[in-house]
Amino acid sequence: MGEVVTYEVVPIGKMWKVGMTGDSQADSIHEDKDSAIARAEQLARQLPLGQVVVQTDEGGVERSYFLGEERRAG
Repeated sequence: MGEVVTYEVVPIGKMWKVGMTGDSQADSIHEDKDSAIARAEQLARQLPLGQVVVQTDEGGVERSYFLGEERRAG
């Protein structure tokens, strides 16, 4: 199994940030959670093994799942 790259969907005020874990730079900022999740999934699917972690409004983990080429092959 290859290295996992994780994209987080994180609340920032009334907006939602999509970014790689450990990277302070956002890939994108969204007005709604659903569009942020869709973007994180799009990014994760482009990788051999991508993970999406969605946070709650309070900052806890709502859900976490894997996507990507290796996920589809396995």
